[in-house]
Amino acid sequence: HIYDFGSVDGSAYLAMELVDGFDLRTLMELGAERDAPLPPALALMIAADCARALDYAHRRQGPDGQDLRIIHRDVSPQNVLISMEGEVKLTDFGLAKALSLDTGSLSGMLKGKLAYMSPEQIKGETLDGRTDIFALGAVLYELLSATRLYPPDAPVAALVARVTNANFAPLTTVAPHLPPAVCALVGRCLAPMRGQRWDSAAALEKAL
Repeated sequence: HIYDFGSVDGSAYLAMELVDGFDLRTLMELGAERDAPLPPALALMIAADCARALDYAHRRQGPDGQDLRIIHRDVSPQNVLISMEGEVKLTDFGLAKALSLDTGSLSGMLKGKLAYMSPEQIKGETLDGRTDIFALGAVLYELLSATRLYPPDAPVAALVARVTNANFAPLTTVAPHLPPAVCALVGRCLAPMRGQRWDSAAALEKAL
């Protein structure tokens, strides 16, 4: 929740709810350090909660009854918060819309965000909720396999090419221990063509 906003001495601020816990990236790194990755069932539960949050946003309407067309655009482990009480909170809705994509001078932060973008997002096409489904699929892929969808050390140009073509190793090859149904679910999230993905975040949540 955002409780207040304003500016002090020319600097803008947001006063937001404090979530006592960790972001998902930190949680994964702690698990890797201790050789204790998230159990698959817990990864699926976290993804289902994120899908529920996305569905709520995607279906929001304004006072006039018109769809607000809210798309997160930046679903990534850093934007998923896990509280000490076990709550899952998806943060920073729409933040990526404010970022201009310049592949010649991407910062480290933007390069990290690139790794969760859908092919249509990096191509600059008109987006809908299915771009968030792709990004959530990339997060779930990483949770289940402890492997990034794309090599984290890839040069920017190579990463852009990979993202544009959704060129990544199938989950079945990097995590062969997973049930086929789980691999199929993640594969559908990560389909290069949005028409091949889940039609809605609600459908994805039900499947999860």
